[in-house]
Amino acid sequence: MSDGSYHHDRFKQIFQTAGFTVRDVERDECHPVWKIKLVRGAFELSREHVEAARQIRRLLTANRIPVGRDAVSVVLNGDYVTCAFVSTAGGESVLS
Repeated sequence: MSDGSYHHDRFKQIFQTAGFTVRDVERDECHPVWKIKLVRGAFELSREHVEAARQIRRLLTANRIPVGRDAVSVVLNGDYVTCAFVSTAGGESVLS
């Protein structure tokens, strides 16, 4: 694993271990914003956006990823989930 993919792989492992299928992990090239595309699995994610964002933040902070209180956004579309959050971890790139 190269230094450029360490955080991508770490985020993928965190979400897979929690019970999601990870479709895509990417970091914005100009901003410390991560976007992760998921498919619901064993993780009991709320169908309400605000609570789902809280759950994602708790998952990240439980895995020692510092994320601010209002720094997580979640888009729910059936079983497809896109979460975006601010974290200075890693550099820009995409892991599919």
